[in-house]
Amino acid sequence: MLKPNISFKTKKWTCKHCGLLKDISKWRIKIGDSVFFNTGHLDKNFEYIKTTTHGIVIDRQNKFLTVLDQNKNQTYFIDQNEVYLTNSPALFLYHMYGKCACKHDKN
Repeated sequence: MLKPNISFKTKKWTCKHCGLLKDISKWRIKIGDSVFFNTGHLDKNFEYIKTTTHGIVIDRQNKFLTVLDQNKNQTYFIDQNEVYLTNSPALFLYHMYGKCACKHDKN
């Protein structure tokens, strides 16, 4: 099988066995991780303004995370499925190269 040449700053996103991108488990997000998520609001002209918020996870309660945005000094209580790790590969790369399907415990 041909191993794709996917290079990232760190090798923690690629499988050692097949070379494809490892699946990112949202349950592995822990306190202190740098994350980002999208938020939105309506302005005075009723136009939807979408913004990306970057922050640090300061607490975790089951599948909900408390994220501190240090720029705005605000905290957000958000579902883990709406949050992405800052240095993780973009979603389109998983569609372009494929996702690791190896059954190894520690890739």
